[in-house]
Amino acid sequence: MNGAELQTNGGDLNMKAGGNIEGDGTNNLNNFDTLNANQKNFDIPHPSKKEPWRLRYSVLEGPEVSVFVRGQLQNTNEIILPDYWTDLVHSDSISVILTPIGKACTYFIQEIKDNKILVGGNCEEINLFYTVFAERKDVDRLIVEYIQSKK
Repeated sequence: MNGAELQTNGGDLNMKAGGNIEGDGTNNLNNFDTLNANQKNFDIPHPSKKEPWRLRYSVLEGPEVSVFVRGQLQNTNEIILPDYWTDLVHSDSISVILTPIGKACTYFIQEIKDNKILVGGNCEEINLFYTVFAERKDVDRLIVEYIQSKK
């Protein structure tokens, strides 16, 4: 089916018996509002080992449609969020994980304001890893539990 087009005329593509949709290079599924799957992975040639090794990662899943950023703070107390986050995420959904580097230290969030997270702590110098999660607001909130509709 090289270059072929599959038309269902508004019907379903039934693959309940199994099978694959295959392609090479970049392939796109366009114009879908939602794509459901039991497992979502990316699979690439292994970046360090040679053939026949591959690397497979799976997506982080949870009861919301969220995004994250992560990084390291050294000698500053400001985590500067990407400028597009103000339009991408619900500001009241932001949560932060802070992990000290080198020695035990207590860090805490002083304030989240103007697309910045201010970090406080009891150590003289700030040295930490951070991960910031937030729920997207450009899509509908995920309905986690629901009753399956009858076909």
